[in-house]
Amino acid sequence: FADLMASALGSPDLAYLMRLTAGIIVAYSCYAVFIGSFNGQKLFSKQALFDISYVTLKTTLIIGLAAAGFEVLGTVVGFLTAAAIIAVVAAVSAGPVGRGAFPAGRYFRFAVTLVVYTFLLNLVMSFDLFLLKGITSHLALQSGESVEAASDFGKTLAGMYGAAQGLAFIPYQAIISIAFVAFPLISKVTYLGDKDKTKQYIRKTLRFSLLVIVGLASVFAAVPSQALSLVFPSEYVAASGALGWLAVGIAAFGMMVVANTILNGSGRPLRAMIVVIAALAAVCVGVVVSVYAAGASQAALSASARGTAIGMFVGMCTGGLMVYKTFGTFWPWATFLRVLAASVAVVLGGRFLLPQAGALISLIECGAVLVIYFVILGALGEVGREDWQNVKDVLGKTKRRS
Repeated sequence: FADLMASALGSPDLAYLMRLTAGIIVAYSCYAVFIGSFNGQKLFSKQALFDISYVTLKTTLIIGLAAAGFEVLGTVVGFLTAAAIIAVVAAVSAGPVGRGAFPAGRYFRFAVTLVVYTFLLNLVMSFDLFLLKGITSHLALQSGESVEAASDFGKTLAGMYGAAQGLAFIPYQAIISIAFVAFPLISKVTYLGDKDKTKQYIRKTLRFSLLVIVGLASVFAAVPSQALSLVFPSEYVAASGALGWLAVGIAAFGMMVVANTILNGSGRPLRAMIVVIAALAAVCVGVVVSVYAAGASQAALSASARGTAIGMFVGMCTGGLMVYKTFGTFWPWATFLRVLAASVAVVLGGRFLLPQAGALISLIECGAVLVIYFVILGALGEVGREDWQNVKDVLGKTKRRS
């Protein structure tokens, strides 16, 4: 369906690149099985080492091939090569398959639901970019632009939006490891029927996730133009409005994913499915309405991000409701209010007090926002000695293992 999808996006020339990405799906799917087995055995260090190696290899190959002159083709081939290599290495590392038995029907029902859930979750993560590209290209075409000009306009906006999207997802990547750890732990305590420990795990997981993801997202919401200028050329600063909205949306999305991990880990994938369907529907409606209202202009960047943020907030609220109805608990509300106060303070301070500057000053400003965020939380009594001791304990265990 590559030709059909490329035409729907207003860029038929993308079809061959879409066909190449099919190989990435196959290779990464195999890798996911082995990395998942490490997770289920609580081999978190091994899992982390593979993920770090994969990201490093992928980034190196993509940048290397692009720099060698292969441009967009090089990024796709680099991605594909990295996925194929890591899948083979993970297979060898996992060793021979153990013998045993498990009810096939139960496994199949759970797996199918989880596969569909994961597919929909990935749509929530990226569908706004495709909607923006397709809608703006067609709007430009309707305004009298040629097919080529309309396609180029859509690609330009998609490139700017993709840059903002890439930065906005950094906080999510920072807490995804929390979800990996939570899945087998929640699975175990719910299987044992330990309700008190389950509630304890849920509150601690959600609290820590909230502290981290909102802190990192606040940096991009507070100084979006400075953050973009650190990585991308000056013309990409036009997407700073989009980055501000996306930072808020991805924070909500991250909390939704943690909530869904709790539901999936407890053997309730259908409830997680309802959450992600609600989020996807809200994102689609929000982006379509917002982009059509903005028209074929750069205003569509912020409009798309705003629609995405609204949709992801709907997903977070739905996920929170599902977890609360299932377990009778969610994040500590006192923590939520303190985090909200700290985030609002640093975002307003960054927007009104920190000027656009050179790379070094911009980097310092980004770091200052994060530090001040945690200082405020400390002053409010949210972050205390116990949190720092937990960090020291984790670092101590890491040193002893190494």
